[in-house]
Amino acid sequence: MKPTMIIPLGGDLHSLFLGIKEFPPEKIILVVNKKEEAEEIKKDIEKFYIPLEINSISGDRKEHFFSLLSQVKKENDVLMNLSVADPLNSCIGLSAAFAHGVKAFSVENNKILFFPMLQFSYKKLLSEKKICILKALSSGISELEKLAKEVKMSPSLLSYHLHGNYTSEGLKKLGLIETFTKKGKVELHLSELGKLLLKGHFIL
Repeated sequence: MKPTMIIPLGGDLHSLFLGIKEFPPEKIILVVNKKEEAEEIKKDIEKFYIPLEINSISGDRKEHFFSLLSQVKKENDVLMNLSVADPLNSCIGLSAAFAHGVKAFSVENNKILFFPMLQFSYKKLLSEKKICILKALSSGISELEKLAKEVKMSPSLLSYHLHGNYTSEGLKKLGLIETFTKKGKVELHLSELGKLLLKGHFIL
């Protein structure tokens, strides 16, 4: 099956069609800051007879990209075309692609340049218990004792899921939580990536 190609706009449109010709998609989703951005190329893309969707960024830009990839990936394979994205959309789009295990590419000197893809997605690495911990942290719980009671785990089991061991990475190593010491007590908080994955419905 052909993939859905997500194309963030905002930059030079010169390289747009190289990726479409090289990897003909089942559908194209143009991610735009404003709908007006898509008008000038909409007719050109329609010449390829490929279904086209205009997706306007709303709210937090990072959350928007993570949520979009999560939703589209549930229905089809995804390919992220960053060849015509502005610098900010390119960085956020690449981060979202990495986190979801999605292939992403750009164009340089009229040649396709694929970015290295992680050989996993966070969804595959996270057990039900780790997801339970993340949800508890998102509710505002930060102290270890309260967290252990909320998720119904012993301190040793909770520590295992937080810090991992030599065979399994914990939530901290995965970059999903951060630890702080406050008045001699260790507090836990979701990292920026942890918040994005939850808000993007990636692991809910």
